[in-house]
Amino acid sequence: MERAFVYGDLVFESMRFEAGQIPFISYHLDRLKAAAKCLKMEFPTQLNETAVVEQANQLIQNADEAFKIRLVLYRDATGFYLPNQNQAKWELAIFPLSQREKPMPIKMGIYTDIQKQYNQLSSFKTGNALLYVMASIWAKENGFDDAFIINEQGRVCEATSSNFCWFDGTNWFTPPLTEACVAGIGRRILLENEQVVEKICYLNDLKAAQKICLTNAIHLQTAAVLVE
Repeated sequence: MERAFVYGDLVFESMRFEAGQIPFISYHLDRLKAAAKCLKMEFPTQLNETAVVEQANQLIQNADEAFKIRLVLYRDATGFYLPNQNQAKWELAIFPLSQREKPMPIKMGIYTDIQKQYNQLSSFKTGNALLYVMASIWAKENGFDDAFIINEQGRVCEATSSNFCWFDGTNWFTPPLTEACVAGIGRRILLENEQVVEKICYLNDLKAAQKICLTNAIHLQTAAVLVE
């Protein structure tokens, strides 16, 4: 993975593993295939739902516990910026999933030092994650549990590792992908079930929200609060 390490020439999926299964794995592979196509990687023919679940079960000793799985797809090439070929390999990394204590909510701040740009890669999880690293460090340094990310227009688009929804007293909303947020799996599920509506989010929308919820594939819904 030397090339992936130096250039960030990779995409990845974070998935929940529980009871020997990966919920919504087809959604994860859909997004991974779309990302590979965007990056002009040749998606491995052997990378499918069965292969991922089988390898996860081989790596995990206690299938009764919940785990976070990171599926990394990287270009298996030499060369500098220009790769000598576009074939890709994949690997799994396993992490114990600690149970979050309740009650919540998670305390959120607004990270403004770096803005996220909307482009053809902004909806995928790529090897360029320095924005989220810096936002996470900022959140810890300032006493927050997590941080909201803003886009180049100064609007709120996502959190460091989650999409988000907010409730205005009547409806639940979440930012559209054109706001530069990741096309999250939890977000997709809520949209398909018509539980949320896409809408641009201004900072005042969060300040006025009656409820805020973080959503991702590991924890589908987590209560949050904006701390000013």
